[in-house]
Amino acid sequence: MQEQVIVIGLGCVGSAVCANISKRGAKVIGLEQYTIGHEKGSSAHQSRAFRMAYAEHPGYVPLLQRSRELWMELNETYSDRVFHATGGLYLSRAGSGFVPDSIASAVKHDVPHEVMDFDGVRSRWPIFELTHEMIGLYEPLAGVIVPEHAIAAYIAMARNHDADLREGVTVLGWNTSDSGIEVETNQGTVRGDRLVICAGAWASKIAQTDALHVQPSRQLLIWFDAPASANVDAPDLPVWAVELDDTSLLYGFPRMKGLPGPHGFKVARHWVGPAINPDDDHAKEVVDGDASEVKELLARWLPQAVGPVLAVRTCMYSNSNSGHFRIGHHPESDRVTIIAGLSGHGFKFQPVLGEIGADLAICGSTEHNIDFLSLTGE
Repeated sequence: MQEQVIVIGLGCVGSAVCANISKRGAKVIGLEQYTIGHEKGSSAHQSRAFRMAYAEHPGYVPLLQRSRELWMELNETYSDRVFHATGGLYLSRAGSGFVPDSIASAVKHDVPHEVMDFDGVRSRWPIFELTHEMIGLYEPLAGVIVPEHAIAAYIAMARNHDADLREGVTVLGWNTSDSGIEVETNQGTVRGDRLVICAGAWASKIAQTDALHVQPSRQLLIWFDAPASANVDAPDLPVWAVELDDTSLLYGFPRMKGLPGPHGFKVARHWVGPAINPDDDHAKEVVDGDASEVKELLARWLPQAVGPVLAVRTCMYSNSNSGHFRIGHHPESDRVTIIAGLSGHGFKFQPVLGEIGADLAICGSTEHNIDFLSLTGE
């Protein structure tokens, strides 16, 4: 009898999980509380950075190498380009963690990269206002992912393999038995054999376990009208990130034509912002002064790029305690898989997370090494 897998959440992870499970011949019922491609969570707003020289933990690098292979395949099969190879530039003090740890990951896993001193960075990208103790790492295989295109591609793939994807479905709770899963929703009971929870900022509310701690936070994205003389357009400028004194990152994307959303120079700060209730739409609203901090940081590090603010958007991070993903079976049932706590750096992993979610739901295990991403973080 054909297995039936229920997937909660159809954003970054859920769309890829549905596609991978349905391609393997299982029946999929995907549940999305809003419309597919909505902007209320963590999976929208034009661009995500892809990098493989990963400072966060070297264990991520093999997952990223597989993801890049799958991004390239998706580019060949989807009409709207999903991945743009722009290269990536990362900057920090030589004695800090970001660039040295990125170099260590790159060396360990043979990721192509170039280490640059102050003069090397300034001669190639004079837009950066660095200090002499800073170093850079340039990664030629880094790039920009368009999240709207990526989700649409995986949703189309899932539907092409007969996945039943439903919008406007609020999950009220779920329970397991020896025979399967029952998910209670505002549209009735959905029954299946397996359940995959990839609900982003809503993961802790839905997971029904104290083992998972995911705290949503409010994050800001700013688009500036940078002068043409600043040379922030692709291909002149790669994806970039500068480590700040508090170890957060100021990061941005080259200005590119043809992307969804505002046209401008997109800049943001990667850090754990103010905690919010994911259902509080008021907390996600843009307010006066939201752009001021990022504008000040931009003026410090890329002063030539400062221009009028064109747009401000908010999104959510889904933060684990450690900043590492939380992946595994529910502590009370192997029928339930949880992928959560992507902590603001998960979209680049979308293709491989789709494989991992399908593996755990259908096979009960995965060949990908995710031991360091256990559900409890132990």
